[in-house]
Amino acid sequence: APPAAGTARGDSARSEAPKDEAAKTEPDGGFPGLSKGLPRPVRGDVQGRFGAQRPEGGIWRGVVLRAAAGTPVHAVAPGRVVFAHWLTGFGNLLIIDHGKQYLSIYAYNQSLLRRVGDVVARGDEIARVGATGGQVEPGLYFELRHQGAPINPELWLK
Repeated sequence: APPAAGTARGDSARSEAPKDEAAKTEPDGGFPGLSKGLPRPVRGDVQGRFGAQRPEGGIWRGVVLRAAAGTPVHAVAPGRVVFAHWLTGFGNLLIIDHGKQYLSIYAYNQSLLRRVGDVVARGDEIARVGATGGQVEPGLYFELRHQGAPINPELWLK
């Protein structure tokens, strides 16, 4: 689960996924988890580094990648969408389960392009960069978790 509690809100995170895309299925034996050398979900300058103090208090559990609003956000690895909705403090939030207790978290999105239950491949477009959740500038908040604990995404990305 994400690091902060919140409440879901309306239709702000409705899926815009193409209807003609062939249905994907989970591989036999489940998803393989994550390995280092993942592609970046979006190109952008890193702000709010993992483990650093947040200006409003607390510690960063992920990174913010600054990018223009509307920039496509891509899945870093294959998995299944387990959350796709609004969450206070995170805005439009999407979480992918990659198997072996690994999750990737994508927040502050302008729009979500996948629904809960969708299977995605590495590189699939899953959202669009935004400034939701109380953000002033557009960007993507990106977090990785293993066994429920945040792990430094900069050590896992190319």
